[in-house]
Amino acid sequence: MKNIIGPRLSGRVQLEAGHPLLADHFPGAPVAPGSLIVEFFAEQLRRQALQPARPMEILRVERFRFREFIRPGEYEYFIEYTEDLSEALCRIKDLSGRVFASGCFVLHIKRS
Repeated sequence: MKNIIGPRLSGRVQLEAGHPLLADHFPGAPVAPGSLIVEFFAEQLRRQALQPARPMEILRVERFRFREFIRPGEYEYFIEYTEDLSEALCRIKDLSGRVFASGCFVLHIKRS
């Protein structure tokens, strides 16, 4: 297991029941598609990669686990980096702290 250097990015995200991406997944009982959650984390990493201090690219996604359906509501997300910055470990939790999904992005840090 690689050492974690602690939370580097966190925040809250609101999933709206009426959002078009949830309309067909599933009618009458909307849940976020897993691909939407993975893409959300990838977008957060891409935004951070635009900062000059941390230019990076995503090589692949590994070990994403969905423990429960992510239904409309407010959630907290966390992205932590391994000490060597080769992986970004991601979690999304409800406001009580229950983890709904977690996974890892393997990264390549662009050195100048």
